Amino acid sequence: MSDFLSLHDAEQIAQEAAPVARPGLTRVFTGMLRSPAQTLSEAFAHPIQGYAMFFAAVGGIYWALNVAIAQAAGQTLPLPILLSAVVLLGICGGIAYLFALTILLNWSCDIMGGTATRKQIRMLLAYVGVPGIVALALFGVPRILIFGQSLFLPTRPWMSASPVLVWGLWFGDAMCFAWSLWLTVKALKLSNDFSTGRAMAVMALPLGPVALIGILFVLIAGVGLFTAPVW
Repeated sequence: MSDFLSLHDAEQIAQEAAPVARPGLTRVFTGMLRSPAQTLSEAFAHPIQGYAMFFAAVGGIYWALNVAIAQAAGQTLPLPILLSAVVLLGICGGIAYLFALTILLNWSCDIMGGTATRKQIRMLLAYVGVPGIVALALFGVPRILIFGQSLFLPTRPWMSASPVLVWGLWFGDAMCFAWSLWLTVKALKLSNDFSTGRAMAVMALPLGPVALIGILFVLIAGVGLFTAPVW
């Protein structure tokens, strides 16, 4: 009997040590569109960190593009250089965001009695960013092709050029953002066996430290402004 148990244990150890077959980035992407629950379950069972980095980096490009539009960064930079900066900073920012928010969500999950590991949370954050990649392809890139340099100018001439088109593109962005939030709730429920309410509470908890840091930064900046010497 002991020999049988030893053989069974050896087979189980060998199965766990066997290399995991990578599903491929394309399959993961289409899986998040067609069957997100199954795709997320597979990601939590075998958290492939390279995949998390890839999706976080591409999602970062989408957010960097929106920041560049909001900040009207095209006034001082030509379009090719600006877009190159968006790609480079978006990749770096997306990966940095992945690790920073993982720490906060891991803390939040622990408080709410969750069991997700940091690797699983990184997979969660990266995969629920797929709607952002969809928005980049369907609304971000077309916006650049249609409006060009004017998209990044402070006068914003593109907003009055075709209001229906502009608001249609923004509506598409908003729908993708809502889709991403829905996926985040779903992923938190799957990875921690949470109810919907508890998953939403986990999402809300990190807002506290972020708000406190923001308030502290404003206070420090205000003190520095009012105590600076006047020449």
